[in-house]
Amino acid sequence: MNLKLYYHPLSSNCQKVLMALQEKSVQFERVFIDMFDVAENRKYRSEVNPIGKIPSVLTDEGEVIPESSIIIEYVDRYDGRIRLIPEDPEQARRTRQWDRFIDFYVNEPLSKAHQDRLRPQGCGDPFGADQARKRLSRSYAMLDQRLARMEWLNGEAFSMADCAAAPSLHVGQFARGFDEFEHVKAYYRRLAERPSWKTVWGEAEQYRPKVNSDIEIMRIGQGWSQAQLAEA
Repeated sequence: MNLKLYYHPLSSNCQKVLMALQEKSVQFERVFIDMFDVAENRKYRSEVNPIGKIPSVLTDEGEVIPESSIIIEYVDRYDGRIRLIPEDPEQARRTRQWDRFIDFYVNEPLSKAHQDRLRPQGCGDPFGADQARKRLSRSYAMLDQRLARMEWLNGEAFSMADCAAAPSLHVGQFARGFDEFEHVKAYYRRLAERPSWKTVWGEAEQYRPKVNSDIEIMRIGQGWSQAQLAEA
């Protein structure tokens, strides 16, 4: 199985796939997509994924597979040395259920709250961002209840759902801390110790200065004042 992965190291959805590939020791070709390069993104949409979202993989057969969960499903099917989606149907269902929970109710509101801060002056959505933060609090509470009796989200072993949780909770601890949720906090410590996450975040960290610079340049182009830049 030869895979070509189109990704950016700081994208949480890409980190989810990268963590899965690390867990399974799958070899793949990396194609870096600069999220702030208009020409590069236009080329990616025309040649790979018309929707423009990352990650995507190109398979041996020339098929493009988008979306992080679907990519992991594909890889797990063809490389069963370590299963991230259990063969048992009930355990597989639980894995998919909690994977969707993390993507829709943790990562999505986090993205909403963060992206609102990147909008041009006068184009923000403070109500939507506030609703996203409230949804995130409810999600943390549900996770805390689940993790009070589980080491990993599907209740059995490390899985695709945990690959989704690691990047989301890493960002979440800064966007809306979870110190009052002791089981979520302990779970995140377990995730942070996984060699796969250490590898993925180690690669991502070196790109942070460039992305921060790109964001500031974008904001200046949108007319942000120095005071607004200082508060961001």
